[in-house]
Amino acid sequence: MSPLSLRKDDQIKGLTRLLTLALRLLTLIASPARQDLHPAGQRLTGLYAGQATRETDRPTGKRILQAFARAQITFTPAVVEAQADGVAHHRTVRPA
Repeated sequence: MSPLSLRKDDQIKGLTRLLTLALRLLTLIASPARQDLHPAGQRLTGLYAGQATRETDRPTGKRILQAFARAQITFTPAVVEAQADGVAHHRTVRPA
């Protein structure tokens, strides 16, 4: 990896905005998690790679995103159809 070279003011401004946006995103992820854990006195496990039983009550946005990446979550499109009798039926949509 080579050092980053910024020569123009627009490049510096763009990088600063990108880094600020990334920091805001990480804060937006971590803050609600911390706020929900604190009053309940709960702790999260599984945020540290290689240390599945390690607990924390102050998760960071970076660790939360890394945990989702390790989880290998797959989203499956689905359709919920409401019937006339009020019962909803769940049907998986298969790609064509």
